[in-house]
Amino acid sequence: MSNAKTPASETAGEAAQAALAVAKRAADAEVAVSRPAGAAPKQIARGNLKLRELLNNQWTCVLPAGMTLDDVEAPGVFALTGDLLQPFDIVHLCTSDRTAWGELLVLDCGPGFVDVRLLRREQLPPRLDTGEVRMPAGFAIRRAGPSDSQPGYLVVRQSDGRLLNAELHIHRREEAVRFLLDHATVRPERGTVYLP
Repeated sequence: MSNAKTPASETAGEAAQAALAVAKRAADAEVAVSRPAGAAPKQIARGNLKLRELLNNQWTCVLPAGMTLDDVEAPGVFALTGDLLQPFDIVHLCTSDRTAWGELLVLDCGPGFVDVRLLRREQLPPRLDTGEVRMPAGFAIRRAGPSDSQPGYLVVRQSDGRLLNAELHIHRREEAVRFLLDHATVRPERGTVYLP
């Protein structure tokens, strides 16, 4: 057996060595541009790496009626919530008519001020009409707003504004309609029936 290399393999090996040398010089040149010669790359300290769920929060906010996503970056809009938020919190926004959705980044905050930037915005498609059910006169079903005491749908008697489903959270309109139609105030009057 001889250790002699054939001319074809010698040229392929030399070409590979040359290509590696060129790539190494290019990589070294790139490192030299981004970092001074002889400087070691910086490392991230353990204290700088934190679990996001423990450090920042994600919030949801339904905008008051008439407010749009264009209004949220104005100074003072989130001033009353400055003590709740932290820098780099995310706030998901939805307009009260559910036509637009957005995402805010909290840059800085404190008591009485919040500096935010709108990161994303989406126009939402129109909601489909689920078909109107014939409602008893004098009653209304509406979605709870940000100022209401409970979430979901509210069943309201219009004559005095009384909330019929107080402390009962209804999350679907169909359930609210069923609740109203089964409520004692709208059922037809039937006399007491005794068993024979």
